Amino acid sequence: MEPDLSVLGLPESLDEVDAAGLGEVVVRARRAGALMEWHRLRAMAEVFERLVAPYAEEDRRVYDAHTRAANEIAMMLGRSQAGVETELMDAAHLFAGLPQVAHCLHDGVITGGHIRTIIARTALVGGQEYAPLVDGELAEALRRQGSWSLQRLRDVCDRIVFRHDPAAVRERRKASEESRRVWAENATDGMAVLHASMTAENVRIAAARVDALANSVCDADPRRDGARRSDAVFALLSGDVFECQCDRGDDCDATIPAPAMVQAAEAQVIIHVITEAATLHDPEPEATEAAAEADDAEPALFDANGAQPSTETRECHNTESADSVAAEPESAAESSPSDEESAPTKPEPTTKRAYSPRHSGVGFMAGYGVISGDYVRELAKRAGAVIRPINPNGTPLRPHLPSDPYRPSTAMNLFIRIRDGYCTVPGCDKPAFAGDLDHVHEYDHDNPAAGGQTTAAGLATKCRMHHQMKTDGVFLDDQYIDENGKARQVFYTQNGATIHGYAESGDDLFPTLRDITFTDPEPPPKHPPPQPNTPESPTRRRPRLADTHARRRQERERNRQHREHAGKEQQTSAADDPPPF
Repeated sequence: MEPDLSVLGLPESLDEVDAAGLGEVVVRARRAGALMEWHRLRAMAEVFERLVAPYAEEDRRVYDAHTRAANEIAMMLGRSQAGVETELMDAAHLFAGLPQVAHCLHDGVITGGHIRTIIARTALVGGQEYAPLVDGELAEALRRQGSWSLQRLRDVCDRIVFRHDPAAVRERRKASEESRRVWAENATDGMAVLHASMTAENVRIAAARVDALANSVCDADPRRDGARRSDAVFALLSGDVFECQCDRGDDCDATIPAPAMVQAAEAQVIIHVITEAATLHDPEPEATEAAAEADDAEPALFDANGAQPSTETRECHNTESADSVAAEPESAAESSPSDEESAPTKPEPTTKRAYSPRHSGVGFMAGYGVISGDYVRELAKRAGAVIRPINPNGTPLRPHLPSDPYRPSTAMNLFIRIRDGYCTVPGCDKPAFAGDLDHVHEYDHDNPAAGGQTTAAGLATKCRMHHQMKTDGVFLDDQYIDENGKARQVFYTQNGATIHGYAESGDDLFPTLRDITFTDPEPPPKHPPPQPNTPESPTRRRPRLADTHARRRQERERNRQHREHAGKEQQTSAADDPPPF
């Protein structure tokens, strides 16, 4: 019997679906898959509740209830025993500890791959008093308009969990650091794989040394990048000579250092770490009433350019202040005596966090993600660390270079990369500090006020590939600042699809980032007029580039009006379109 795909919002055949509609079919199929994954995990959680949980505290058998329940499912699915045992516990954790997040999976907001990442990143939450708070905050973030990559999903999970229980995060990181190791495993065809676990900054330093040696060969070296890096690792570990394998003989122009001399590459490693003054200077205060009544703390942002042996950190002071708080505020409303007598008072979920909502209490390492406050302070104490404020005076900053309104200033460059965190194109997790700053609207060199000015609202980070794809016309994008001061991106494909940008960005991690302001762009300097045409030369109404920019501005405006109109229609029909379809 063929399934009725229309129930899932899917067409029976793709023959009548045009090119623009195929993408929508993919999206609907993804939502249908999320619903199926919810039912699968719900059944797994029910197995745990019925067959495992009632006996968990007393069952001391080697093959206990957990083993037996997992064994039946493992045999039915042809999966490993250990894998099913873990999945039973994960499913129970999801539906017991994160019910609102589980409902996001049911509604197709996230997928099964997302939910596995969430379960892994919220392992500290299970059984804690603050679990409902984490569940609610995470579900609220997931339902924001926009897309989620796995890296940004890890960031939002860490941002929320780290804030609620810094002590537990500290213990977990200590255990992870103590368990660092090196191990090897056999592969196929006479190959093997060497693994090493170490701190994130040490990996960056080690990788830079490997790249420095691997890239010292000439252009005629026949090896692929991965093969050269593998040979470089072996040379660094064994002390053997690393050689260029070209066939040019004496004509080879490679300058290859001895493995022991590659240490100078460490000075070229710059690790950007972003944090706030409260996180950098002060360990989190105790979660007490005294901490909640402490003096206002001045929010300040630091960009910690962590390098080895030279580390640089920058700070940004802001003009507003925020209270340090230890727990969720109690309700101001007094409960009536009759209510107290009729039902027992249920304790409100509490948190162990000590920072206010405007202080993150964490840091962000470019190319890695969210890190704990303790980790931030450890990096700041490393030899060669340099700490610099982003905006020490708290005054509006210059948006562009004085000599060129097209070029962003150092402050603007840094601000955009911190705000975006990664390439802003959905699905891309390339670090912002390794990408390009793109004028979302094409810069009009003759009349910058007409479009594309160098402002915070007009710039976005893109990796080199997506920057070139946009320039080549593969897609068109738009950006605006919403009512909360958050930069929002919208992308338009060649087939007419409208795709919203990421739901999470750097100003969600550091709310004080939105306090930074910039002055208005200055008018461009006067340029000499172009050489006049001869009488017989035909002329254009305006230059070709100006025509292209004008056409794109008109297209963005049409797309924006269409998006606003579609949003109003979606609000009116939301009640008739239950999730996930």
